Amino acid sequence: MALDSRPTRPYNDRIDFETNRLYMRKVFPYDSGTYICEVTSQHGKRTGHVAIQLHVKAFPSEPFSVIADNPMIIRRHGTAADLLCRQSPDFGPNPDVAWLFKKQDGSEELVYFKGQVAGRSFSFVTPVHMPLP
Repeated sequence: MALDSRPTRPYNDRIDFETNRLYMRKVFPYDSGTYICEVTSQHGKRTGHVAIQLHVKAFPSEPFSVIADNPMIIRRHGTAADLLCRQSPDFGPNPDVAWLFKKQDGSEELVYFKGQVAGRSFSFVTPVHMPLP
């Protein structure tokens, strides 16, 4: 978490240190875990430590939504398309994500996933091969 008294990533812009205090300005679910404070006497003759458990609720009381920066994208045949979504509130740099393709018949085909999404576990990834118009 710290190297040469400076916070390491992903903590570098949200943690402050004092002699016996670790202050985290904004916590995320991935910050949950055991933090250990270790104290050594001035001449290194005595050392003690204490463990503190931090539990961060996965879902804050504010509403959760997923936002598309651009909900309509039009591209020419054969060119690239960059689709982007983000969550609000921000749950940190590594949320679980799934991309699904909604077919004309209303069914969905899995395009990509990482982790566990909305309680559903996916055990495989199938590349989508869309028919060309």
